[in-house]
Amino acid sequence: MYRRILLLLALALPLLACEDASAPDGRATTVAVRAYVDANGTGGFDAGDLPVSAAAVTLRSNATGVTLSATTDANGVATFSGVTPGSYSAEFAGTAPAGAVLATAVSPTIVAPFDGGEASGEFRFVFQPGSISGVLFRDANGNGTFDAGIDLPAPGLLVELFQGAPLTGEAIAETFTSAAGAFSFGGLRPGLYTVVLHPLPTMDIVEGDTIPVTVGADAALPMPLVFTGNLIQAIAQVRAEPDSATVAFEGVVTAPVGVFSASTSGNQFNVQDATGGVLILNTPLVGGPQLGDSVRVVGMKDVSAGEVIIRNPTITLLGSGRPVPAPVSRTAAQVAASDSTDAFQGQLITVGDVVVDSVQGGTAVGYNVYVSDVTGSSHFIVRVGVDSVVVMRSSWVVGGHYDITGTLAAFNAPQVKIRFPTDVQVRSSATPIGDVRDAAFADSAGIRGDTVTVEGVVHTAQGTFRSDNAYIQDATGGILLFGVPAAAGLQVGDSVRVTATVTWFGSELELVGLAGGVPMIIEDLGTGAMPAPRTISGAQLVSRAFEGELIRLGGAEVDSIGTASSSGGYTVWVNTVDGERVQVRIENTSIGIPTTFWTVGSTYDIVGALARFGANTQLKPRSAADVTEASAMPIAEARAAAAGDTVVVEGVATVSLGIFSTSTTGNQFNIQDPTGGVLILDTPLALGIVAGEYVRVRAVVQVSSGELVLRSPTLTRLGTGALPAAQPITALQVQNSTSTDDIQGELVEVENVTVTAVGTVSSSGGYNVTVQGTDGGTFIVRIGTSAVGVPSTYWQVGSAYDVTGLLGNFNGAQVKIRSAADVVAR
Repeated sequence: MYRRILLLLALALPLLACEDASAPDGRATTVAVRAYVDANGTGGFDAGDLPVSAAAVTLRSNATGVTLSATTDANGVATFSGVTPGSYSAEFAGTAPAGAVLATAVSPTIVAPFDGGEASGEFRFVFQPGSISGVLFRDANGNGTFDAGIDLPAPGLLVELFQGAPLTGEAIAETFTSAAGAFSFGGLRPGLYTVVLHPLPTMDIVEGDTIPVTVGADAALPMPLVFTGNLIQAIAQVRAEPDSATVAFEGVVTAPVGVFSASTSGNQFNVQDATGGVLILNTPLVGGPQLGDSVRVVGMKDVSAGEVIIRNPTITLLGSGRPVPAPVSRTAAQVAASDSTDAFQGQLITVGDVVVDSVQGGTAVGYNVYVSDVTGSSHFIVRVGVDSVVVMRSSWVVGGHYDITGTLAAFNAPQVKIRFPTDVQVRSSATPIGDVRDAAFADSAGIRGDTVTVEGVVHTAQGTFRSDNAYIQDATGGILLFGVPAAAGLQVGDSVRVTATVTWFGSELELVGLAGGVPMIIEDLGTGAMPAPRTISGAQLVSRAFEGELIRLGGAEVDSIGTASSSGGYTVWVNTVDGERVQVRIENTSIGIPTTFWTVGSTYDIVGALARFGANTQLKPRSAADVTEASAMPIAEARAAAAGDTVVVEGVATVSLGIFSTSTTGNQFNIQDPTGGVLILDTPLALGIVAGEYVRVRAVVQVSSGELVLRSPTLTRLGTGALPAAQPITALQVQNSTSTDDIQGELVEVENVTVTAVGTVSSSGGYNVTVQGTDGGTFIVRIGTSAVGVPSTYWQVGSAYDVTGLLGNFNGAQVKIRSAADVVAR
């Protein structure tokens, strides 16, 4: 018992002693508060973040209100030592970094533990997001900024954004340029990025396709980007590109997928724009382009089996329901001669009156129909790709006549690929013109008043002889149309179907209006192949076998020239090589052949419509171009003729039209023969004479501004000739050259001339360069137009050059250069 009492007392003493003692203070804590910008967005401080240094931070006791202060160091840490245990609130008293906002609590709570040690807190800031906004455009006015309505924007192009620079990893965002060429990326954390643009193959971006950029906090980064080149190419340009070139173009679908092939993976379709058409291969059948779709195509240009094609295309649908281009009329001969260089290949065409020769047999869904023109001289293939979609074999009749519409194509031979059943039209029957003529000559009374339908190509236009007549011709003969409605406006080369009445007038067979005063019916069949003039003898001419046709009579010698009437009409009697005496009839002044044109005793080659009036067969030229003298004089002899004389010369064109002048009606070019050269004026630009052509010129001699020229020319193309070598002459010879100089108008070369002045450039690109030779001779080097290809900046005053060109004069001697090859810097 005694021991139990002692034990209880021993246990109780410590308890009695604690009643009078105070609680312990605990141990001190070190508190570290970090302030930083979470630049990389990880949610914690790491190597990619930005410490906020030299910023005041306070630590306030939540129990006593006692405040401690510290300043952040270079690492963004404010350190508080000897902090007694308890709860504290941290406060940031510094300035927030520019463009950043606080992402943590304004006054985070930090607890200093009783047993001491370390405690931490943070003020984490984040940057306000920035953005990138740009526009891609071609800077038409060169001011470096996009001007709507002036500059050309680049729409629909892919733009990708990558994190960091240089380019690494996967794209974090992508967009496409708008119709105005604009693109943007928003909500971007400030830092380095890479913008990657995907231009069309026909474009070059001045700033490059891959551009590193730095995005600032709460800032929009502008990116005006300039491209050169074209957004797209015209299809005609695409067709001219080298094989394997990547091309981009837009157009309307003229033949949808599924009509040329039933393949689900390798289908094909055609696209056409205002300049041409082309076949696209390797297009999936499902969801492929349909008729009238507007598409952008990027792919590889190639030529396969004779046809220009586009392989491996990337196709962008731009719209649907667009108008499909109207088919262009082509003849069977033009189709038969077509190849990959034909500008009409790939386009929708229509071919009138083809005859089915045979139809390919077998059971394949695709097959060929072999056709020819009505004469049987021109053959091509009508291709049916999918019989169940287009036309079954059984629909064709061998020997039947059809009008065919489709795309002009090739597969080791020319083809027209039809798309729909409506592309094949059974042709209404027409009587060959030769049959009409044969019946009329066999029984003129019996056929008078009969109604016939004929088809042919106009060889003499309405209004040439009279406002109400024209001549047409088919493979069997020709005939006069009389009483043609003014609205018909028949032009040379028009292919027409005519329903009219057969009659005679003045012994000439003609077609006139229908009974009851109804005008003849004229249907436009498009454009046909102009018949070549048939060369015949005098005996054939008077035989009447070829009346109504376009014919040529060679070597006709003028016997007598009639007097012109008030309308300018008159008759010339000529003797043919085989001894016949026949009439050449000039119907009116507009033919352009006055009576003074002819010389009795001279011989001429004459083209025209073969007609009849009473007992006389008449050859009726359509214009001055239909009559040429049968022989020409040397150019040197023509240069010796008096001003006002009419001369006929022949020579090789030493420069093309459009090089010396761009006037559409008053252009000029030079010709040269072994005896000399001469400048031809008043030549329509549309004639397209090119250097190397051999031409006959009938014209009037004049001297203009110091140069002997031929004016008001009538030109006949005779083929091609060899360009003469340039004749070496001195600068002094050029300076002293006049219209009587026997080398004026020729191709010459002058070596080692020094530029003394460069003139002002005109709106057409023409300008003068004054040069001086080593012999002291001074003359003008003339650049007529920008087509020469030598800008004024090419020349350097004080520099020496060798120049080649045509020796001429315009109130002073000139050497007129033709191209950049005519100038060589020494």
